[in-house]
Amino acid sequence: ARAWWTKAWLARTLSDLAPDVVEVPNWGGLGAFLPNSWPLVVRLSTSVMHQRPRNSWRGHLQAFHLRLERATVRKAHVVIANSAAIAQSCAPLYGRMAQRIIPHAFPSPAIVTAPQGTDVVFVGRLEHRKGIDVLLRAWPAVQRAFSASTLHVVGHDYRHLAGHLPASVVPHVVF
Repeated sequence: ARAWWTKAWLARTLSDLAPDVVEVPNWGGLGAFLPNSWPLVVRLSTSVMHQRPRNSWRGHLQAFHLRLERATVRKAHVVIANSAAIAQSCAPLYGRMAQRIIPHAFPSPAIVTAPQGTDVVFVGRLEHRKGIDVLLRAWPAVQRAFSASTLHVVGHDYRHLAGHLPASVVPHVVF
């Protein structure tokens, strides 16, 4: 429903901005509602089908959400992916392979050496699909194995996460 509500606002905004190209993510299905006035680039990231629904009503909406994602990808002039793994996992869902792989971050080194130190840094949106909940559940085990380690969490709206940490590891987590 959010996509339908946003459609009118987005069409007005794009008309005012007069962009040469519009880039949207696959998630949310917003691209399905865009007018065909501009070339559309869709960036693939984790599909709704790769996420475990957190409650039953989200599970019921998953198929509809996938249809919106599929429509967004199919109407795109160009499809790019953040990684080859994302491109390959999304191709069967959308019936289309990404034409380009363009990572968000810097390229990894050709030769990976053993890490120095024991600190861990997490940077990203602090939400279930990014795995922050898994990292926080695993952190006590890491802390037991490497007592000098510190987890540095960089992201928005962290206060709800801090309450889920065991008291013994709280001093070793920096938000």
